[in-house]
Amino acid sequence: MAVLRNSAMPVAWGSHKAGMQAGEDLTGIRLGIVKAAWGAAKYAAVGCAWVAMKAGAHKQIANRMLEPWSHITVLVSSTDWSNFDALRNHPDADPTIEELAKQIVAARSDYQGFGKVKDLEPGEWHLPYITDAEYEASWRRFGPHEFEAYQWLRKLSAAYCARVSYLTHGGENPDYEKDIQLYERLAMHEPMHASPLEHQATPDTTSWQETVSIVGNVTTAIKAGQAYDNPELHGNFHGFIQNRKLLDNENVVDSHYKRKLA
Repeated sequence: MAVLRNSAMPVAWGSHKAGMQAGEDLTGIRLGIVKAAWGAAKYAAVGCAWVAMKAGAHKQIANRMLEPWSHITVLVSSTDWSNFDALRNHPDADPTIEELAKQIVAARSDYQGFGKVKDLEPGEWHLPYITDAEYEASWRRFGPHEFEAYQWLRKLSAAYCARVSYLTHGGENPDYEKDIQLYERLAMHEPMHASPLEHQATPDTTSWQETVSIVGNVTTAIKAGQAYDNPELHGNFHGFIQNRKLLDNENVVDSHYKRKLA
C-alpha cells in the first residue's frame, strides 16, 4: 500500500503555542515521541481502512481515513498568482503549503527542469499532458486541418486531466478512443463534469474598442484602446479563452436545476 511505502509527513514539527502559527520546531525526545505518534496513527488508520474495505465499504470511504498520510497529485492552471504567492509563500502559512508555494514560485521563475515557456498565438492551445506523440497522432488523423486536430487534442487533454489523480494516461500504447469516450462522458453528462475542461486555453484576440460620447446633437466616437474580444469566455483566466466556456451548459444555474427537478 502506497501509504505504508511512501507516507506523507509534515515538513516541519512545530511546538505548541497560542495562536494559529506553531512555535519553534521540536527537538530531541519530544520530536521522537511526536513522530512515533504520527507513525502509530498511520498504522491504525491503515488497519481500520482495510477492515472497512473488507466489510464492503467503497474506497472513497476507506481512503478518507488515510488522507493525512497520502500524497496527492493536483493540477493547477492559472494566469494570476499574486494573491496565492502573498498568502501562501509566507511564514504565516502552514509550513507544508508554504513549501509547496515556494516550489511553485521556483517553477514559474526558473524553468530549467520544469519545461520551456512557449508563447501562443490565438488559435494555438495550452494543452496539459499532451506530448509530441499526441501531436503526431493528430496530424496523422487530420492532416492539415488544424481546427479538427486541436479539437481532438483538447478532448484528449481534458481526459488526461480527469485521470490526473491516478495517472493512467500515456504509456507506450495509448488508447485514444477510450480517452475520447471519457471526454464525452464528462462533457455530455447532466450536469456536465467540466472541471477537467478548464485547463485547456487559447489566447483571446484583441481589438480597438470605441466608446461613444453624446453631447447635445454631437456624437463622438472615442477610441478607448485595445480590449479582449471575448472576456465572457475567460472564466477564471485572464486573457485566455477557457475550453469549458466553449460548451453550452458548462455552468449549471439554479433555474436549470429547478427545471430538472420539476
